[in-house]
Amino acid sequence: MRGSLDFIYSSHVFEHLVNPLGHLEIWSGLLRKGGEVLMVIPDYIGSKDYLADPTGMEEILAEFSEGTFAPSFHHYERYADARSSPAKAKALFESNSSIHMHYYSNANMSELLQLAVERGYFEKFTIIHSANAKDFHVILTR
Repeated sequence: MRGSLDFIYSSHVFEHLVNPLGHLEIWSGLLRKGGEVLMVIPDYIGSKDYLADPTGMEEILAEFSEGTFAPSFHHYERYADARSSPAKAKALFESNSSIHMHYYSNANMSELLQLAVERGYFEKFTIIHSANAKDFHVILTR
């Protein structure tokens, strides 16, 4: 299976994943040379996440160094706070609800993808996004 895929397609999934850099590393290993990851990701400003702060690289790097892929209570607190419902965090966490674990803009997504290129997971990336669009599209090439 390693190095056997031509492409990986992800639409409105990446924002639900803990340890995004870890996922990019895994996906990279599944692709053959020249293979691509195609992703559609909501721009947090154009979604119900607009009250959240975009995810910082410190958090992304911390999750990667911890090697965790499981959501923490912190993810649920941030999600509930961004929806002005902090009291719902505990119930969401306990039910293991699928929520946006991270919030992306062109800026922080570009920073994350550049790091993935620098680490050798991918050769290059492209972000396609037009003004006032609710989503942006990413192409990563192995």
